[in-house]
Amino acid sequence: MKLNNKLRSLLGMVGVYCLCVSSPLLAALSSQQQQTQDAQVAALQAATQLFMHRGEGRQPAQAELAEAALGRLQQHSQGLAVGDLQASVPAYRQQVQQALVYDLSSPDLPWDFNLNFSNALSSVLQGLQQNAIAAKAQPTLSAEQTLLWDLPARFQYLATRYTARAYIGDLEPLSEDANSFLAQDLDQQTAALDNDLKALAVALEGRADVASRLRDVQIRWRFIHGRLLNYNDDMAPLIVERSCRDIVTHLQALQRSL
Repeated sequence: MKLNNKLRSLLGMVGVYCLCVSSPLLAALSSQQQQTQDAQVAALQAATQLFMHRGEGRQPAQAELAEAALGRLQQHSQGLAVGDLQASVPAYRQQVQQALVYDLSSPDLPWDFNLNFSNALSSVLQGLQQNAIAAKAQPTLSAEQTLLWDLPARFQYLATRYTARAYIGDLEPLSEDANSFLAQDLDQQTAALDNDLKALAVALEGRADVASRLRDVQIRWRFIHGRLLNYNDDMAPLIVERSCRDIVTHLQALQRSL
């Protein structure tokens, strides 16, 4: 199947995609692909809401959001039997729940919390990453879906790292793979996401059916982009968390509409 000129230009620019424009049968994510993506987002949302709970007055509503995210993680990870995932999810859930109820009068969590929590979250995400590699190839994703594939998890990870740094101190590295977004610091994540959103805009140029969703993502991204570049001087965790949550929602809706 022939590629249009704009898509050919995009594929040459990013240098890592060698996919052809797919037929509508390849447009939608498979159930396993959607399940993997949703599980990644849910695991990170649970962490983000835990940090918001610790940093914003220990409100019950924030604890409920964390618990709801844990429920979605449990739901979406079922059947994804890769590595030790089925053992790591309960261990991670226990870490989150213990932190939610830990000495609400104390501003600090136990001294070893960051290391233990990072290890538990890393085990879940590494297992899901293994599943994502396998799921991404079955069925083959279109070029647009490939660009979108890990954006929801990466934006949610950005919110997780940002709120952790603002409220409890930065997490330990979650991956030793320098090519993984889990190994990137906030400034690296910000630059990579900015580039990939621009590539996505090029890929979807002229698609009137998705223009409004993409525009909503771009508006929210521009709103927080400067704060992310200057996070040491301009911490705004509430704004970043809410904006990233909206971006994730719009990206997943956009992906389902393609």
